Amino acid sequence: MNKRDSDLLIRAIHLFQDGQYQECENLTEEIYQNNNDDLKVLNLYASVCSINKNFDVAKTIFEKLVFLQPNNANISNNYAQLLRSMGDIELALIFFKKAVNYNQKLMIAYPNLFECLYLKENYNELYERLQSLQKSNLPKSLGCVALSDFATNQLDWKKNPYQICDDQFDYIMEQEKEDSINFFNENEMKELKRIIDLKLQNARNQNLLDNGVQTPGNLLDSKEKVIKKLSVIIDHRINLYKEKYNKKDCDLITKWPSSTSIKAWAVKIKKGGYLNFHNHEFGWISGSLYLKMPKVKNDEGKIEFSLKGPKYPLIDKSKLKSISFSPKEACSIIFPSSLFHRTIPFDDDDNRVSIAFDLRPN
Repeated sequence: MNKRDSDLLIRAIHLFQDGQYQECENLTEEIYQNNNDDLKVLNLYASVCSINKNFDVAKTIFEKLVFLQPNNANISNNYAQLLRSMGDIELALIFFKKAVNYNQKLMIAYPNLFECLYLKENYNELYERLQSLQKSNLPKSLGCVALSDFATNQLDWKKNPYQICDDQFDYIMEQEKEDSINFFNENEMKELKRIIDLKLQNARNQNLLDNGVQTPGNLLDSKEKVIKKLSVIIDHRINLYKEKYNKKDCDLITKWPSSTSIKAWAVKIKKGGYLNFHNHEFGWISGSLYLKMPKVKNDEGKIEFSLKGPKYPLIDKSKLKSISFSPKEACSIIFPSSLFHRTIPFDDDDNRVSIAFDLRPN
């Protein structure tokens, strides 16, 4: 690969990491023309085409990759994700199993594998694999926690085989403005909103957002003084969360990661908009700091928590539990990253602006 294409590949990888998938695909397609046998290029191009639902191109490239690297765990996992998106659950399951067989430490593969077992109604194998993962020394997977909680709820398992705490809903913490150190003054708030609006000019596509936008990358990487203060406020509220539950004997606290980093991004939702159910499986705990809330009635604008992910078929809806909160400006809500959540649409001309954040294991 020549230097120009090598530099373009680094740029394409950064675009992928920032969630700018269409720009990444366009650039990777250009690189691919002269480097169609480079494994990094092939894997990136196939992966981004899969995300962008360009399935025919993605499948052709993944089949080539699987032929070239039949024992590569990452390639098997990425190919299985494509097959899952295309609806071929049976073949996806085969390649997810290959991925964890080739590399037992490939934690990203386990939630996908277990989801396919649930979809295929292989409940006994699902339970046994979750139980085996719980007994292992591998890092905790929040994606597996989410599925195990849901399956336990729906299938009436007597014991949850893979949990992070007894009841995730008990670990949602609503924090008032007064709980924080020196919140933003009026001028600082204006400056913060100015920076957010500037970054939203390069807003990333977010499939879960309807009539809303999200800043790309990590907002906390910015060097402005007010962003440094934002980082201090988030860090302080995370510490308050940990202090509140510090005496709890559960994995969420006792296995709290020793090395962490915080990623944050701004979300602006307009009238009638909403954020669909999702969780943050790469985080440990997640939260939202609310900068501006519209005038709302009843349930409008609330954040709702549930055990059900968007891809999980319900067996018994009556068993499913949910809880919702009405956020207030300058307040925050922090919760386990495995817990699914969404926002309720609202009918007001003012925007709903928040800073979402994850505390992530390094």
